[in-house]
Amino acid sequence: MKVFITQDIPSIAYSLLKKNKIEFEVYQNDSTIPHNVLLNKIKNVDGLIALLTERIDKEVIDTMTNCKIVAQLPLNEKTYHLFNKENLSMVKNSAIIINTLRGELIDEQQLIRMLKEKKLYSAGLDVIENEH
Repeated sequence: MKVFITQDIPSIAYSLLKKNKIEFEVYQNDSTIPHNVLLNKIKNVDGLIALLTERIDKEVIDTMTNCKIVAQLPLNEKTYHLFNKENLSMVKNSAIIINTLRGELIDEQQLIRMLKEKKLYSAGLDVIENEH
């Protein structure tokens, strides 16, 4: 398995990748990775660790034919229910959706519907919508 990492991450994460024999490449620049460079780097990887500054769009998703995405997103008016019916329908049915940041990023009703219809493989939620 090979993972591309868009920015430096905590050393414990590198240790876990090595422990699990996961090959990885880290973008070696302190600035945000240019979109065309990102597209080139993710063509043949199995995983992507992207931080808040990277634009993960349809072109990125289409380029990653073997990839799962790990992305961190803030909650704001643009990301509320970002994973809605339209965007969830673009995800492969073998996908596992994991949300540990903000429950409101995912439209839970659509997520439940897609899981019941077997249009998603699984979901792991550490947060839920309206959690206080």
